[in-house]
Amino acid sequence: MPGVKAAGLISVAGLSSRMGAFKPLLDLSGKPLICRTIESLLRGGVQQVTVVTGRNRDAIARVVHKYPQVRLVHNADYAATAMFDSIKLGLQQMHDMDAVVFLPADVPAVRPETVRVLLQQWEKQKPDVLLPVYQGQPWHPPVISARLLPQLLQYNGTGGLKGALKVLGTSREHMLVPDKGCTMDADYVEDYQRLCQYWPLRDVPDTEVCQILYQLAGTPEPVQQHCEAVAQKAMELGEQLQQNGNALELHLLESAARLHDICRTEPSHAQAGAEFLRQYGFYRIADLVAVHMDWPEERIIQLDEAAVLYLADKLVSGNQNIPLDQRFVEKMKKFADNPEIVTAIKRRYEIAAEILCQMEQEVTKKE
Repeated sequence: MPGVKAAGLISVAGLSSRMGAFKPLLDLSGKPLICRTIESLLRGGVQQVTVVTGRNRDAIARVVHKYPQVRLVHNADYAATAMFDSIKLGLQQMHDMDAVVFLPADVPAVRPETVRVLLQQWEKQKPDVLLPVYQGQPWHPPVISARLLPQLLQYNGTGGLKGALKVLGTSREHMLVPDKGCTMDADYVEDYQRLCQYWPLRDVPDTEVCQILYQLAGTPEPVQQHCEAVAQKAMELGEQLQQNGNALELHLLESAARLHDICRTEPSHAQAGAEFLRQYGFYRIADLVAVHMDWPEERIIQLDEAAVLYLADKLVSGNQNIPLDQRFVEKMKKFADNPEIVTAIKRRYEIAAEILCQMEQEVTKKE
């Protein structure tokens, strides 16, 4: 957990006029949007969350009462005041905190790990404002230093919080994040529909997010090309299995294959890659990356995403497909004078050959 004392601030005092429905209470995979937003902040390491209410205050109170770290503040004049006035009401509640993380109620898909890494970065530099960046643009949630609060409370409101953060303070930092959720709100019906479609896929990086992760990890271009070739091979194998009735998650497999060597330049790169991905919350991908190089002795071999990734990686050299036997003959020749490495290579070959044998049997059985 970050060592910084941070408070979250959420305003739900808007009128939701563009949506045509009260956004904070819209359902997102079984929970209201406001609950998803609160959980992003709390799981990301903030100690308390202030929610500023306006319309439907009682309904909001009913759905957030289960969070003991949440306090409600009501803007009785919400219909006649600007959003920044509601933000000021919330900021007045911030006491004995180092920083404030502001997140609109209708931006619920920000990953908790994004909040966590932002707070960790803020703690290192303690700028007036730290903003997450995705695809070259700053987004929510900003981390705001508590020392900026007196100026914010005196600000005239021009341009709202965004305008205030542009003109106040002297230090403004940006941090690249692999989180598309920072860009997604529910202003319009189409935005809400996009959120609902994105939610079940948020833990599996798409091609765009993979590129950001490469950048953050400093993955060399040749390694990226190898990862793409392994992803293509993995999808070829996975689609073949799926056509024969195996219930593989192909999007999970493809993403893990793209990221399997993300930390290739580091010692114990499989474990390093898994640890890197876990810090951003991609736990399922990390679990596959962790075993792509060496199959754990206690793990049963079965035709799941981990096995397909393991085999695909052994069928690609550089960015070229290669027969399994050829790949391992070449490896054993290269390390012939190191018995320990040769033993490890032989075991990898045996595991890969067993997976390939199971695949062939599965395909034959279904024909």
